[in-house]
Amino acid sequence: MTLNNHGVIYKIESKNEDFKKIYIGSTFNFNLRIKQHNANNIYEKRPHYKYKLYKNIRDQGGFINFNFIKLEEHTNIEKKFLKQKEEKYINDLKPELNTARAYFLDYENSKHHQKKREKIKCIFCGRLCARTNKATHEKSKRCKKKRLINYLILFKFLKM
Repeated sequence: MTLNNHGVIYKIESKNEDFKKIYIGSTFNFNLRIKQHNANNIYEKRPHYKYKLYKNIRDQGGFINFNFIKLEEHTNIEKKFLKQKEEKYINDLKPELNTARAYFLDYENSKHHQKKREKIKCIFCGRLCARTNKATHEKSKRCKKKRLINYLILFKFLKM
């Protein structure tokens, strides 16, 4: 259980009263998050540049026309609980600029999550690894060494 110092749930809204779309987010470093939003909005090479939030910010004249409002502040809160609180705001306020959910309430129990955590046996070295780590495991020195040994044994067996 990792507790972080200062969690913030925030809202981004336009200063233009005619533009009603909002964004809800959460962070443990509010000032850094604002800078990240600004960078994602400005630099075209950033992967988030094309997100609906940043397109709308650019269409409304840029960052100077938006307010960042702290909705809640928490000290010593786990990321999971901060994300749950953010999700509650998303469900209540229905922001149009959010492109993803903050937290899936039943994610830990979902079939998708269980499948990701499932352990499988490596066909090369026989070790157990998480399904999601299979490719990384097969690149490890230990697995490569076992694979080489198995190939040498098989080659020696076939020569007989």
